[in-house]
Amino acid sequence: MRPEYIKLDTDKPTYIRKDRLNAIANIDMTVFDCDGVLLDVRRSYNKAVAKTTIMIIDAFTGTMLPDTLFDGALNFKYKITGGFNSDWAHTYAYIMRILVEAGPEGLKEINRMA
Repeated sequence: MRPEYIKLDTDKPTYIRKDRLNAIANIDMTVFDCDGVLLDVRRSYNKAVAKTTIMIIDAFTGTMLPDTLFDGALNFKYKITGGFNSDWAHTYAYIMRILVEAGPEGLKEINRMA
C-alpha cells in the first residue's frame, strides 16, 4: 500500500506522510551539523573535492584524471596544514598541484588546447 501524503499550505510544494504526523509532533528540535563535527562526512567531502577537480581539469585540458589520484590520507594531510576546510580551497589546491606537476610541456599543451 502506498503511503498517503498531506500537502501543507506553504508558498512552495511541501508534503508530509500522513503516517508520520505523530512522530513529527514529538520532535523537540532539529540539529543541523554544518561543520561535520557531529557526523563524519569525510567520504562525501573527499569525493566532492575529487569529482570537482576531475571535472575542472577535464573541462580545461581534455584530460580525465583517475579517481585513484585522490585518497583520504592525502586529503587529511592537506587539512592538517590549515586552510583546507573549504572544499573550494581544497579543490583549488589540487588543481594547482596538478598544473605544477604537468611541467612546462604539459602547460604548453594545456595552453594550446585553451
